[in-house]
Amino acid sequence: MAAEATGSEPEQAIPSIPSPAPKDESSPTDVVLRVLGAIGTGIGILGFVTFFGAAILWVRADKAELPATEAVAAIPRNVLISTGAQFLFPAFLYAVGLVALVFLVHFLFNAVEIFKGREERKKITKSSLDAADLGRKALVKQQEWKTATAILDSKREELEEAHKREKPAAEIAALEDELKAQQQKATALQARVEEATSKAAKTKADLDTRAEKAAAKLERELGQWIAEIVAALIALALIIHFDGSLSRVSKGQVVQLIGIAVVGAVLFISVYWATENFVWFGVMAFVVVGVYLGAATYFKTHNSAKMEPVAVLRTGHDPVAAAFIASTSENVYVGTFREKKTPPRLLIIPRSQVVELTVGPLLERRRARHRALAMALNECAQTIKEPAAPQATSTTTPPEKSTSGLQGKNANKPIETDEQQSGYAAACTSSQEEKLKAALQRGS
Repeated sequence: MAAEATGSEPEQAIPSIPSPAPKDESSPTDVVLRVLGAIGTGIGILGFVTFFGAAILWVRADKAELPATEAVAAIPRNVLISTGAQFLFPAFLYAVGLVALVFLVHFLFNAVEIFKGREERKKITKSSLDAADLGRKALVKQQEWKTATAILDSKREELEEAHKREKPAAEIAALEDELKAQQQKATALQARVEEATSKAAKTKADLDTRAEKAAAKLERELGQWIAEIVAALIALALIIHFDGSLSRVSKGQVVQLIGIAVVGAVLFISVYWATENFVWFGVMAFVVVGVYLGAATYFKTHNSAKMEPVAVLRTGHDPVAAAFIASTSENVYVGTFREKKTPPRLLIIPRSQVVELTVGPLLERRRARHRALAMALNECAQTIKEPAAPQATSTTTPPEKSTSGLQGKNANKPIETDEQQSGYAAACTSSQEEKLKAALQRGS
């Protein structure tokens, strides 16, 4: 008697967790962010700072009626960086504060939801452990079913072999009983496997649903978005208020600065809305605040250009009281002030001529001129070491020594002061000092 083919049914497998859907092609937002990242990488932080430093110094030189391009070209890179960092560092601090405020609002909303859902998270954790346990039990039962199915196939083959060899009917009947019993056992195990697999799959699906609902509660809702955007706008308004630039520029420039702030706010809020990423939000906030402060500094410099007064004493030339531009290992670059009939001009003084160099703080043009002249007068009051005179080689016969004694030898020599005897002399002549004093009186 042929055995019933019950072991050929397909095996039941425990459902696996669905794999995530393949990622779509790059969206317009991804493309924009990649372009911004490439631009930021190409320019770099130092390039960004250097650009602003060069722009401010160019405006200062231009307002001083100097050749601005040549003046900026002569300025060392480290000076451009330090000038740009002077106002971009506050922009960095402002941006950090802005991001911190928005993050605080975000954290408070999430903290409330996390507090509300603490019981649900406990249930999810318990369900996760139960699902894992049911999955392990289903695997064990499935393995038992596979073993029983293998034994059933072995019994079937043994019965077929007995039929081929025409063994006694009693032996064949015994084999058929064993096959029937094994078949019943395999069927029972299969039912248990299906039940355990179904229960595990159901528990897993329920767990996923509850976890998704819990995660959805932490998603930003419209109210949270509004609160975070309002916080960002308030922070930007506070930055504008405490910077005080609007009170030091013209009405037209106020409108331009407000326009820059509005466009910048739309830009960094749009990036934050599209990415929901605080890193990108912080980068855009820094750029926007930096551009605003840079524009404000540009307007203030354009309205009231400031200069660094400098006094330069030179060997064989009149002292220079001017505006400092740059200093290198080879030259000192200064810009003269406008006199009655002499327009400002760029002076390049070789380092080899410089005896004394004094630079003052950044001041308004008239005060800078007054400070430069005062510094030059102060330096003229000092004494400097005279350069060593070249020793001439003579081929004439030295004069005969006088026998009149020491008093006779020094009788015709002029009396020298202590400074002249030690090789020091006044830094400026009396006529040079008079010129400086006259120029100082004309400007006072």
